[in-house]
Amino acid sequence: MSQAVYLHAPDIFVPGGAVVGEGPVVDLRTGELAWVDIPSGAWRAALTGRGSAEAARIGMSLGAVAVRDRAGYVAGVGTFAG
Repeated sequence: MSQAVYLHAPDIFVPGGAVVGEGPVVDLRTGELAWVDIPSGAWRAALTGRGSAEAARIGMSLGAVAVRDRAGYVAGVGTFAG
């Protein structure tokens, strides 16, 4: 028989406000944390320690972002067939 384990509520680092927030990546040069909200087509980024995130809407489904060798990010976007 297993025992129930109760965890404390997590600390919120950045209130993301995402419907489906996925794929977090960190730009080690700037300390920026970025993630995508797939269904809304939003890319969100926050500087470490600022406690807020800024969003940019792409206008189509957004699957992932990755840090570029130079400044900035590259995004994987697409459309739904159907």
